[in-house]
Amino acid sequence: MHARHSFPVLRSTARALAGAVLATTLAAGVPMPSAEAQTSGDLAAGLAFQPSQVASGKPTQMRVRLRNTNDGTVGAIRYDVVFAPGMRMLPGFDPFQCNGGTVTPVDGGYAFRGGFLDFDRNTCEVAVDVAVDTDKTVEIDFRIGPIQSRNGDVGQVNATLTVTGGIAPKITSPQLASPMLLGVPVVHSVTVTGTAPVVVTAAGLPPGLTYDDATRHITGAPTVAGLYAVTLRATNGFFPADAQVSNVEVRNPPLTIVTPAPLAPDPLLAGFPASFDIVATGGLKPYRFELAGGDLPPGLALSDGGRIAGTPTLPGTYPFTVRVRDTLAQQDQRAYELTVARIPTAIRFSLAPNPAVAGQVVVLGLQVEPSIGPPPPGTIEAWAAGPGTRCPAPFEQGSEPVTPNTRSAALAGGVAQIAYTDLGIGRFRICAAYGGGPLHQPATIGPVDLFVIKGILLPTPKVALDLPMQAQAGAWVAGAVRVDGGAGGRAPGGHVRVRAGNQDLGEIAIVDGAAGFAFAAPPTPGTFAVTASYGGDAGYGPASADPAYVAVVKAAVAQAIPALSDFGLAALALALAVAAFVRRRRR
Repeated sequence: MHARHSFPVLRSTARALAGAVLATTLAAGVPMPSAEAQTSGDLAAGLAFQPSQVASGKPTQMRVRLRNTNDGTVGAIRYDVVFAPGMRMLPGFDPFQCNGGTVTPVDGGYAFRGGFLDFDRNTCEVAVDVAVDTDKTVEIDFRIGPIQSRNGDVGQVNATLTVTGGIAPKITSPQLASPMLLGVPVVHSVTVTGTAPVVVTAAGLPPGLTYDDATRHITGAPTVAGLYAVTLRATNGFFPADAQVSNVEVRNPPLTIVTPAPLAPDPLLAGFPASFDIVATGGLKPYRFELAGGDLPPGLALSDGGRIAGTPTLPGTYPFTVRVRDTLAQQDQRAYELTVARIPTAIRFSLAPNPAVAGQVVVLGLQVEPSIGPPPPGTIEAWAAGPGTRCPAPFEQGSEPVTPNTRSAALAGGVAQIAYTDLGIGRFRICAAYGGGPLHQPATIGPVDLFVIKGILLPTPKVALDLPMQAQAGAWVAGAVRVDGGAGGRAPGGHVRVRAGNQDLGEIAIVDGAAGFAFAAPPTPGTFAVTASYGGDAGYGPASADPAYVAVVKAAVAQAIPALSDFGLAALALALAVAAFVRRRRR
């Protein structure tokens, strides 16, 4: 009987002791959750924020109070917390709370697992520090649940947190790049977060750099080498302000001319403008360039900024050295060389009539053409080498004497004419040379055949092309030009000139009335024309062949022999057997 009544006595004693503990806790000034919920079993719970009103970004303590409402042990307590928008858990929390339970941060909240309550420890709190970042003042009705245990569950607990709006500033851009180079432009963008307006200031910038808070850019070019501690500070009236320190080294690389030699891979042409830029790096601008040795080609000059420009006037090779200085009295130099060449020329040649009748005036027309620019001035010289003589070297080599029949003429607009009135009957070789000028290179042409006959030419020969009508792409094509003087006439001599499409095959000597030739067909299918012209000789006048047209086709591709099916093979075998039988019967 006594044992039976002892339980109410113990139970009432425990409750009295718990009340005393709770009273002592309140008396000690420890805040307790304002509300407590119990759904079933021995577990009760409450939620509170301390303090319950904070500024944006400021810490408050989220407290989950757990209580055992009976005499037995409450174990395996577990619940999950999902933070409100803008809420975050602060570091420094105790991961082990409520008699061995664990607080584990998870994405967007935390999880509590494994705490217990017994008779001696019938209350406990799980406390973590949190903060809420918000631009506006908000009142958060925060809820947690369910809170579960082996001995009962609590469906949900809630508490209200009031947050005064405003997010402290934060500099989010990276630190300034280091090292910087003296004189090299810098652009650094500063980015921040936090409640606007955010004011950013910069201190300790290297000389030459400035910060503009309107654009949030650090710009300029460093002018003094050294080490600098650059501090960016962001404020917007919400604590705490943010600061970012960058340790920046400004280096002064050596002054160096970086433009490589040669300045011009090909010779400059006299009389035509040219320009080059000499580039330097390092040191401290502005730079000043000058000649340290040698000479530029006449007509060219070097500016203080490093540009060589002008019109070269005198051919030759000119070595020189360029020096650069900066505002720090540093200097560097590099050697270069420019070559000025005369302008290449070529001679165009006409000779009429050819063949000529004895006593007839033969006019040699000459035109000197430069590769660029206006016609050159100067003098051109021509030689007419008849039988027993030759043109001078380099036109012809041999034991015969050089012809004395040499004439010269001044060029006018690049053109000159020489008339021959006293050429005898025979074959002559005409050669011409332009001696060049101050700005133009020499040029030569010849020898070119000239025929002078008695007075009556043989009939015009017939010229015909002998070619295949078709050729494979890229294959060699062989042909011949046949020159027929007609019945009773002698065989024509001299040369023929052959062209195949855009290929000039040159002059080909006639041997026994024919001139053979070969060329590669174009690589793509199509049709091209072949032409041939005969220049004449001492008895025959010039003549041309009708064009011949050659069709170019794709290269032939070997075709595979089609395979026979089993039925086809059987039919072929039967046909062969029948043919053999018929042959035997015929015998």
